[in-house]
Amino acid sequence: MKRDIRSQKRWNLLFYLPVYDSETGELHGRVVDLTTHGIMLVHDTQIPRETILDGYIQAPPEEGSDEPWIVMVRGKAMWSRPDINPNLWVTGYQLIDPPAAVQREITRLVGVYPFHR
Repeated sequence: MKRDIRSQKRWNLLFYLPVYDSETGELHGRVVDLTTHGIMLVHDTQIPRETILDGYIQAPPEEGSDEPWIVMVRGKAMWSRPDINPNLWVTGYQLIDPPAAVQREITRLVGVYPFHR
């Protein structure tokens, strides 16, 4: 069995938030879990290793706002495998040099939409 070598705790969110392609606006996948340096998405097709994702996570508007909460992400696909649901795939992305502002927004997402087991 492979040993998990991640140095950061992965967080699950209350919702599988959508992740859209920044250029096309197409749905790329949904967040399964994330850290400030990586994200795992579930989607309907296999993503080739090394594929670059330029996209954004879209969360519901924050209280007092009508605009969706957007967190820009840029990552590289490190692996992709079939999900437990045979119609879906999961892919792990390493975020590429995430700016401090993006890391703060990810941490805020986890604070606002935590999933407690």
